[in-house]
Amino acid sequence: HMPQPGHIAGPRPSTEQWEDAVFGMQMAKEISRLHIGQSVVVHGGTVVAVEAIEGTNNCIRRSGELGNGKPATLAKVARLGHDMRFDIPTIGPVTIETCAECGVRQIALEAGKTILLERDRVAELCKRHKISLHAMDASGEGCPQPENPAQ
Repeated sequence: HMPQPGHIAGPRPSTEQWEDAVFGMQMAKEISRLHIGQSVVVHGGTVVAVEAIEGTNNCIRRSGELGNGKPATLAKVARLGHDMRFDIPTIGPVTIETCAECGVRQIALEAGKTILLERDRVAELCKRHKISLHAMDASGEGCPQPENPAQ
């Protein structure tokens, strides 16, 4: 239930999405280090929303309001030294539906430290909503190669 690095579902990311995934993971790791939250939403190298006490889905909703319809990337991580018995970062069907409603077109989750609930249902939703989902480490390793538009 905790995916290892690599592509999980949906389309392969574009070059811009790949860059946002790497940037988003770095920013999410920093806000988690500061005990603020576990997620950020980014677009074009800019942090659009930071998760705090409100939780991931409300962070995603806020990013939709602030993002003016631009496609965004959700990055979700565990805090350094996180006690994996409590408040484990989780992505599931509700997260995917919320992302679809709010313009998030890519989700990068921290490999080996984020629970993926209902994997088959999540994969189906990612395909339907054209949301790229992949696991990577906080430094950006394991991010799938961007799609090649020339192919």
